[in-house]
Amino acid sequence: MEVREGDWVLLYHSEEVKVVAKAVRGARVATIRGAIRLDDVVGALYGSRVRSTLGEEFVVFPATIVDVLSRFRKVTQVMHPKDIAQVLMYAGIGPGSKVIEVGLGSGYLTAVTAWYVRPDGVVYAYERRPDVARVGWENISSIGLDRWVILRIRDVVAEGFEERGVDAVVLDMADPWRALDHAHGALRPGGSLAAYLTTVDQLVKFVGALDGRRFVDWRLYDVALREWKVVKGELRPRSWALAHTGYVFLARQRP
Repeated sequence: MEVREGDWVLLYHSEEVKVVAKAVRGARVATIRGAIRLDDVVGALYGSRVRSTLGEEFVVFPATIVDVLSRFRKVTQVMHPKDIAQVLMYAGIGPGSKVIEVGLGSGYLTAVTAWYVRPDGVVYAYERRPDVARVGWENISSIGLDRWVILRIRDVVAEGFEERGVDAVVLDMADPWRALDHAHGALRPGGSLAAYLTTVDQLVKFVGALDGRRFVDWRLYDVALREWKVVKGELRPRSWALAHTGYVFLARQRP
């Protein structure tokens, strides 16, 4: 498979030198091992090599969603891939899913969700702050995923959702317990509810607010991640770990 113009690629020299770029004719990308002409990348086969202006070889790989997220501008706290994966898998989000997400922020969760609902799904992204929404939308548009996202500037606590019969509602907001009734009205029977909370205080309020509402099969996760050093003769866990970042709560709506 060859690189098409507009594709996102990972140009890999070594673990220390690799860069994510959009393959656009006439452009160049700079690295400490020399600049790479993207004219040499467009039309190249994935897995092939291109040379920098210093004669260094870079392997051309297709960029993953995690690769391109590294280019996003951050204006809010963002969800990490380890937590996003829990939401997507346990909420059953995939190709064709219709998903409401509250709290667009910098667009990390929205972008990954849009990536996975393609080609026939849609993400309805709600954000109450226009200035934040502008940055999140620019991030998502920069990697071409805006085709699967509908942005709504709205305070969902005060105004609710426009959609009905969606497959999942994901609440990434400071007070998700205040949106539970609106989430119930938007979900299809059997749909999934997910919430991302960063403190125990939030969690206690949220779980307390679930009493008497039609959500069952409650699940709560606090996901830790520890990377290993993969070097011959030095195989061991790295000295740091990405431990607590937030709580992922999931449930299903019963009819």
